[in-house]
Amino acid sequence: MKKIALLFLMLCLCFGCQSQNNNSQLDMYQQIVDHLQQRQEFVSSYPCQIEVIFNPIEDYFRYDVIIHQATKDMYNIKAVAYVDNSLDESYPSLGVFDEEEYHLKVNYVDKTHNYYKGVQLSGTCQKEGTVKLYLSYFADEQKTKQIEKYIEVNK
Repeated sequence: MKKIALLFLMLCLCFGCQSQNNNSQLDMYQQIVDHLQQRQEFVSSYPCQIEVIFNPIEDYFRYDVIIHQATKDMYNIKAVAYVDNSLDESYPSLGVFDEEEYHLKVNYVDKTHNYYKGVQLSGTCQKEGTVKLYLSYFADEQKTKQIEKYIEVNK
């Protein structure tokens, strides 16, 4: 009986830690979305190419934000895309809720170790327009220098 009680206690602790981690990720995501909604100033330089493509689908649009062709190494990328007229209840994100990390390294691809040529965020909206993008990454593999950028991308 003691073993069952101990096992139950351990399971409760494991699920409690997981729930707390999910809450902190959700809080971070919501804070990023709030900043994107209110943001009026954006940077114009970043270490990669970023483009947005709108594709019409019946009476709405699918948008794809493509982050690729890094000119500097970017480790543990986190990104959130925001549009004013979104049809989704949440906004597309990368690296915020994911267990794995995403990296872009100049002229290097190794998908088994999460190094990609490019990454993409997709969502749906009512009409073509501007996409606001939060982009965070580390400039070094040791993750000592974090860089955050707020970017506005037009078609």
